[in-house]
Amino acid sequence: MKSFIIKYLLAFSFLTFASNLLSGQDLIVTIFNDSIHCKIDQVNDTFVYFRTRKTKRNSSDVISRKEIADLIYNFDQGSLRASKQRNYRIISIYGEFTGSRLLSEIPRDLPNEFSEYLNGLKWGLGFSAGVNFMFSESMGLGLTFSQTDFENSVDVMQVGTGVAGTLSDDIRLTYMGLGLVYSGSPGKSKSFFQVNAGLGYLWYLNRGYTIYPFTVKSASLGGHIITSINFDLGSGIYLPVGLGLKGFTSRSMEVSFPEELPDEFREGITREVQNNDPAAVIRLELNIGLLISF
Repeated sequence: MKSFIIKYLLAFSFLTFASNLLSGQDLIVTIFNDSIHCKIDQVNDTFVYFRTRKTKRNSSDVISRKEIADLIYNFDQGSLRASKQRNYRIISIYGEFTGSRLLSEIPRDLPNEFSEYLNGLKWGLGFSAGVNFMFSESMGLGLTFSQTDFENSVDVMQVGTGVAGTLSDDIRLTYMGLGLVYSGSPGKSKSFFQVNAGLGYLWYLNRGYTIYPFTVKSASLGGHIITSINFDLGSGIYLPVGLGLKGFTSRSMEVSFPEELPDEFREGITREVQNNDPAAVIRLELNIGLLISF
């Protein structure tokens, strides 16, 4: 009698296990075009755990994610693609240090002997940050923000009057834009490249001195194109190294002065700003930082 009960319980357990597999069957498609009919128990970034009719009780089989081309849930219910497992991260946030080089001319009217000063002013340092929202494995939207400072100064003396002071420029370029993001990965590598191209808004601010202080500012439409390679560090963390172009044209420059500024300086700087309006403000950026995706 006991033997009969044990056999009955074993048979019942087997039928229950088999019916569970049949009632919710999934499909694993490998990169070698093989198919595994199974019940998927658990999925993570590295492995997929599953059971088939041949799997021992209280255990699971395992396969590497690198060997999987597709995961299809509830395959026996006639829905081949509707329940497909998402295998990409939706949101990524990054912050980067940037080194920049202005490709356009500095909007200043200075004699030729100040060419070295202007060339030094074309190099700048700053930071950038952004967030990407992916609506597929390869396409998404990216919001980017960057701020870069370009600084230089030299002691000068006005010819004829002997008035001494400082010639300096402290230019800050701030940009915020929205663009389309394309993402791709070579082969089976977890590292990936991205291209972000779009339009935005460009703010130009120069707190300068030509013996006396002045401020020039403007805001106008701009654009960007950024390419990056994101090296995988594990656990959704990447090291992005990028190269990009930002800028376009700065228009409607406004100049302001302190009240005590002599009229001759006021007129000279105002004329200089008017001669350089609009001004091309295009910069090349080299970026390196940290990206976190989830």
